[in-house]
Amino acid sequence: LTRTNAQMAFLTIEDTLGTVEVILFPRDYEAYKHCLGPERKVFVRGRVSVEEEKDAKLIAQEIIPFEQVPRELWIQFPDKEMFLRKEQELYRRLENSDGIDGVCIYCTAERAVKHLPASRNVRIEQALLAELWEEYGKENIKIVEKSIDHRRKIG
Repeated sequence: LTRTNAQMAFLTIEDTLGTVEVILFPRDYEAYKHCLGPERKVFVRGRVSVEEEKDAKLIAQEIIPFEQVPRELWIQFPDKEMFLRKEQELYRRLENSDGIDGVCIYCTAERAVKHLPASRNVRIEQALLAELWEEYGKENIKIVEKSIDHRRKIG
């Protein structure tokens, strides 16, 4: 608690290279406390605070849960003709998986990319992937993680 009884947090973030202390001031703590917890995977965006003879700290400005990092599901077809023959069937497969992840179609022969509209976004999960792998081949299904700088706002 601060002197004015507002909640704030001191976090320790750990990765394979080491640890860093993160300071989350009251306003940001209120905004992001739902993202926090032991073993939760998050990205932290902020500014570094360096004091002489002390370890550097990160002043958090934004916390992004891993599950909110935008991804795209790429489905490859040998050519546009094959895609058009399978298009409606593909849409039926995707409609049961509503989410925030975009879907892109790639037609190899034409080197054409079609980004499906947001209304066709999916939730990339194991059940959907297994179904797509079985129908279209594992080599034709790819997941691409997008930069968190281009993240869609959620909520």
